Amino acid sequence: MLERLFATRRGALGVGLAAAALAAVLLLIYVKQYRHNVSANTATVQVLVAKSLIPTGTPGSSVGAKNLYELRTVPKDSVRLGAFLDPSSLNSGVALTNIYPGQQLVSSDFGTPSNALDTQVTGSQRALSLPIDVTRTVNGQITAGDHVDIYIDSGSKVTELLQNITVLVLAAGGGEVTLQVTPTQAAKIALSVDLGYKIWFTLRASVGVPPQAAVVVTPTQLAPGK
Repeated sequence: MLERLFATRRGALGVGLAAAALAAVLLLIYVKQYRHNVSANTATVQVLVAKSLIPTGTPGSSVGAKNLYELRTVPKDSVRLGAFLDPSSLNSGVALTNIYPGQQLVSSDFGTPSNALDTQVTGSQRALSLPIDVTRTVNGQITAGDHVDIYIDSGSKVTELLQNITVLVLAAGGGEVTLQVTPTQAAKIALSVDLGYKIWFTLRASVGVPPQAAVVVTPTQLAPGK
């Protein structure tokens, strides 16, 4: 009888010790998980945010070059999907929508615009299209990225109007060309077209061409020896 009582007590003690050990393990797991959650909630990350308004069409490279962003520390759980963490990420695409001050810069904000010219004209540059006969564009061999000099024939003389103009687009088969110009250059070309002057393009090297005075030729200079 006495032996059975001791055995029962030892069993109860064993069960109690096992329960205490299990409770201690569960407590340790809870404390560890709690500390992990607290740490996760208080962790911070540096992200790029807009310092000022970044208008639609602004190249990502310009955002970086002009310091239109700043690094800001935010809670980890508030970081947007695709957020830029490094300025080197701003190396391609253009802003697809307006990005407002304080807004995190994310990859989905930048991409290829529906109008490819948005990436080719910046600042004071303009894109100007004009009709042109294919024979006046080196027989249509001029392509996007080429540099040209532009001549106008007013009937009484031929004048070199502009030098070193970048071609953005030449329509397949000719007929229309789009140029990268300044507002003043655009006005000169537009006036020449409206006055009915014939326009000629000459292809030039994109680099290594020394400056030269504008050329003007009149019919009297076509005489032999002139």
